[in-house]
Amino acid sequence: DLFSYGISTPFTVKGIEGNSTISLSNSTEVTSYSINNGPFITEPSKVKNNDVIRIKLGTGSIHNEIYTVLVTIGGVSETFTIKTKTVTAIDELDSELQFYPNPTEGIVYVSGENGVSEIDLFTSSGNLVKTVSLTAANQSIDIKDFPKGIYMIRYKNNSKVIYSKILLR
Repeated sequence: DLFSYGISTPFTVKGIEGNSTISLSNSTEVTSYSINNGPFITEPSKVKNNDVIRIKLGTGSIHNEIYTVLVTIGGVSETFTIKTKTVTAIDELDSELQFYPNPTEGIVYVSGENGVSEIDLFTSSGNLVKTVSLTAANQSIDIKDFPKGIYMIRYKNNSKVIYSKILLR
């Protein structure tokens, strides 16, 4: 094994005025964060309302373990948990797509494309309702005109078929 890493479920910054500083704290592991699908960074930066944040934690020690990361924005702190997964080859990094926000009110953001060219969206009863061709590593899918409910997302990454769920409310 090379190492383990984990990426948090994205969250949206709410309730702050203007720009506020974001920083991460974990005394034992390497942590970084991404703002609005940008590159993962480690140094403190500025965020504002409606910015979407993802936290990434990497470790060379214990694999498939849950870690906590303290996120501080404008002096207010919250603890997040991240479960790492073992990486055995560099190509596995970021090989799975992230869909957020989940639940959504109609716009679903997709990030982490790395070899995936197409996504299929199904109703909970299995009917194909949309096929999306991925043209960029980070893009959005508009499903706001679909009936509210649970949708299954299917995509193929190398030889694996991967399913994910999203809730439209």
